[in-house]
Formats: sequence, structure tokens, C-alpha cells
Amino acid sequence: MYPQLSELDQHCQEYEAWFSAVDDELYRLFGAHSGQADPRSVYVKVTFLNRVYMTGLERAASSPDPCERIATLLVSQGSEIEARIDALGAISILTPESLAQVAQVHGWLAQEVLGKAGVGQPVSFVSKYLHFHAPVVPIYDSHAYTALGQYVRARFSKQFVANESRLPKLPQQLGDYRRLCARFIPLWEEVQESRPGTSVKQLDYHLWRLGGGS
Repeated sequence: MYPQLSELDQHCQEYEAWFSAVDDELYRLFGAHSGQADPRSVYVKVTFLNRVYMTGLERAASSPDPCERIATLLVSQGSEIEARIDALGAISILTPESLAQVAQVHGWLAQEVLGKAGVGQPVSFVSKYLHFHAPVVPIYDSHAYTALGQYVRARFSKQFVANESRLPKLPQQLGDYRRLCARFIPLWEEVQESRPGTSVKQLDYHLWRLGGGS
């Protein structure tokens, strides 16, 4: 039984009452602009996501419009990005293996494709960009990351080490997303047993609230 089930129920109710309306619009936007080949279409997704979620592209930017720079780089690898997002969208069950796949795509996109964007390592932005194309992808947020780490260390430290060993090695802050994926599985499994049907996004909101988000 998930020990914080009452908080999870409360946070899911909060999310569905308010912020899910914003996310629903983003899911529709990304669904309507699912391709990665048209510069204006990709620019719309990047800009809306950055504004709604305050992913901080401007703080690390070396150009007047970091969203334009990000969109240009995404389009330059559009066909490969589409193929990898399609593969993530085909994931039906979250497992250590499927989350290793998620972490690999995240690392590739953040480091290899967007590494030249002049926005540092866009860990948060990339996780959200992938999530709104493929909702099984966990979102990186500093509040959620902290709460998830505390939960797993207290309950599943040995399983966390085993899960993390299966994930690809990534440098610097990209390793935080790798660790998030490793820690996500034991929580996900326990939550699904206690509250079946909880979505990745609802669980993200719950972790965000537990970590001090408001």
C-alpha cells in the first residue's frame, strides 16, 4: 500500500480541478502538431511549452529567441525525432526496460540534438517536450526530483540501485533525469496497486506538491 495515498488522492483532485485544463490544451496542441519537420509548427510547441511551464530557456540562452534556436535544431533532426517519439508512444507498460528507453531518448535529444542550442542542458524542457508527445514519459522538475529521491531512499534503496544500473550513463545534470527514471518505477508500481489508473502526469503533480511546489 502506498503510504501517502490520502495526499495522492487530494493532489489528483486538485490537478483535475484546475491545472489539467492547461495540460489538456497542450496535449491537443502537440497532437495537432505532432510532426517535427515544419519549423513554424515546432516553434509553436516549443514556445507554448516554455511559457506555460517556465522551463528556463531564456535564463541560459545565448540568442535573443532561444525558442527559435531550439525549434531549428529540432527540425534539423526531425525524422529521427519523430521515429524515436513514435517508439516511446508505443510503450504500453512502464518497466525498468521501457524507462531505460525513455532515458536514452531524453539524453540523446538533450545532449546530441540540443547541445548546440546555447541553453545549457535543457533537462526539464526535453522531458516535457517528450511527455506531451508521449504521455508515458516522466517529467523532470526539481521539486518532483527531490520528493521522489526522498521516497525511494526511504523505501526502495536496493531496488533503486538495481534499476539505475540498467539505465544509460549520462553526464552532469542529464544524470538527474536518468536517476529520476530509475526511482520512478518502484513508486509507479506501488501507486498503481493502491490507486489504479493514476496517470504519469497526475503522479508528477503529486511529487511536485510533495516537493514544495505550489
